[in-house]
Amino acid sequence: MGPYKGAQAEMLRVPFADLNCTKLPGTVGDKWEDDFVLLADIFPTGYYATKLAMVQPGTSVAVFGAGPVGLLTAYSALLQGAAQVFVVDYIPERLDLVKNIGAIPIDFTKSDPVAQIKAILSEKEGTSEPMPPEEQKMATVLGSMDPSGNDPVTEIEIMRAGNPAIIGSWLPGEEKMKGVMCGIDAVGYQARDRNDPSKEKPTQVLDDLIRLINPTGHLGVIGVYIANDPGATDEHAKKGEYMLPFGQLWEKGMSVGTGQTPVKAIHEMLRDMIIGGQAKPSFIVSHRISFDEVPEAYREFDQRVNGYTKVIIKPQK
Repeated sequence: MGPYKGAQAEMLRVPFADLNCTKLPGTVGDKWEDDFVLLADIFPTGYYATKLAMVQPGTSVAVFGAGPVGLLTAYSALLQGAAQVFVVDYIPERLDLVKNIGAIPIDFTKSDPVAQIKAILSEKEGTSEPMPPEEQKMATVLGSMDPSGNDPVTEIEIMRAGNPAIIGSWLPGEEKMKGVMCGIDAVGYQARDRNDPSKEKPTQVLDDLIRLINPTGHLGVIGVYIANDPGATDEHAKKGEYMLPFGQLWEKGMSVGTGQTPVKAIHEMLRDMIIGGQAKPSFIVSHRISFDEVPEAYREFDQRVNGYTKVIIKPQK
């Protein structure tokens, strides 16, 4: 939370490092090393995102963005007992990791992600039959689309129409609660335009989350929004000014949490979860490289190619 810049520079001066550092057990190269590296930023950031969105056991959660922060946000929500966690993205390798941790992947290029999530939630809540595991459910609902061209929402609606347990299942007013209680923006001002992922639309994720979150729900914004963005799409966005559906947010009585992560405040807790075997955040690490490979890795990660999710530099390589 301080004014110290240069965390990815060759060297970083850390005032009062004797107090700021967190003591870690083990030795270089052991089973915890990669997990502990992620304590420096990404894991605490993902966990803090769930606090901003007030995630609790049994809540429904939607995370937009399956980059390193988004993946560890979803993971943190599951660690805390969230009932369902949806993660929205469009890169196949990232969506595969979402499924691997037990969350539900949503590909926004197939259809409106808000409609997809609401359709899945409605299909589950309206049936009186036990639901299969999420992996099987997603395989039958989203993984076997009709080649004739129906999108996921249409497919789900067709399935629901044939289930008599769903018809008339909503009580008066319940139709307003078809979304999730906790929504998290893990993308920020570089959000992609849903209709054309090659272009940026800074408010795309916030617009979608405000539509998706239930009345009295919670919006957590861990994605970065800056006051100076020379490459933005319009003059307002270049100054960090955005047009948002604030009226809808206000009518829903939603809470909004934002801000940088107080990493030190949750370091020791997450460290002990790793040591105790309750957390293994290094599942997101896709590449381990030498210093010589760093320039190329930055280029590859920036282009989101070759499955680059999280890169760790191994000086000894």
